[in-house]
Amino acid sequence: MVIKIRLFGALKKFTEAGVALLEVPEMCSVRELHEPLKHRLSGEFPGEFKGELVDRAALASEARVLGNHEPVGWPGTLALLPPVCGG
Repeated sequence: MVIKIRLFGALKKFTEAGVALLEVPEMCSVRELHEPLKHRLSGEFPGEFKGELVDRAALASEARVLGNHEPVGWPGTLALLPPVCGG
């Protein structure tokens, strides 16, 4: 299945129009999306892309932030939300 992932913040610059398309197995978990996404972005931007940004980011559906253990069993759009600091 193909999943569309919108990227924001520092991650956005590593994709065209801030969107990455990933081919993933049916019912993979949120955590299982991290490695293919890091592989894709590091392949397109070797030496510049930092994988830990993906590891620290949260993945969200249109309704809520998803836990790493949750299955992603639908083709659709997710958002990868980078960590932020603030007060």
